[in-house]
Amino acid sequence: MEIGIKEPFLKRFADGTSGSRVDDPSDVLYVTPICSRCFVAETKTAKLLVCSRCRSSKYCSKECQTAAWKSGHSKACRPKVEA
Repeated sequence: MEIGIKEPFLKRFADGTSGSRVDDPSDVLYVTPICSRCFVAETKTAKLLVCSRCRSSKYCSKECQTAAWKSGHSKACRPKVEA
């Protein structure tokens, strides 16, 4: 899976190692499409399903889509307005 980080900064950790730290999950940009519920990445052989209503949420399976719908996507989902 490829990811990008908005405004990354290098950090030295207490154990002496260094790396990037992400305080806000919204700073992580997923280059590879991922399932909106379980975060499984799309592959060349396994394409994600797209919500037919909002067209912005993607799911790895019908089970993930149904579970997401029941756990709140149904309230947040709005039809995509074509410009």
